Amino acid sequence: MNLGIFPVGGYGSNFGEHLYSLVLPGLAVALTICPVLIRSLTAALNDSMSAEYTNFALSKGLSRKRTVIDYAFRNAGITGVSILGIQVGHLVGGALVVENVFAIPGVGSLLMEAVLARDYDVVQALTVIFGVLVVLVYLLTDVVYSIVDPRVRLGA
Repeated sequence: MNLGIFPVGGYGSNFGEHLYSLVLPGLAVALTICPVLIRSLTAALNDSMSAEYTNFALSKGLSRKRTVIDYAFRNAGITGVSILGIQVGHLVGGALVVENVFAIPGVGSLLMEAVLARDYDVVQALTVIFGVLVVLVYLLTDVVYSIVDPRVRLGA
């Protein structure tokens, strides 16, 4: 059955078509991360809701909605930031596969062509670029973690 809603391959010729053709690949990459992230956030939110500080806030008379937003989500978000930062390496690898499956010209396709052509210089350069990208995202994750969790301090 062909619904013809989204293109299953190619990249289009203008900016609007580029964005339109990235819907299915973006969905494919996002669906690989979402189950792990949702499961960890649910577990962290359940732990936060059963913690003493949320029981104390409820006993002080705060509404359940206010308690969840002010206390539980903030502490559960710490886990979410950590899991999302860890998943970046999987995202990079998944994006390489998705580019080839959906025939999108990109860095992943370039890497695969370089591997098949045994162009070691390009393979090494792209590997270093992906490594630096992952390290920068991990650094950004640590900075966001220190913003979300006031107990964590940046520096010595």
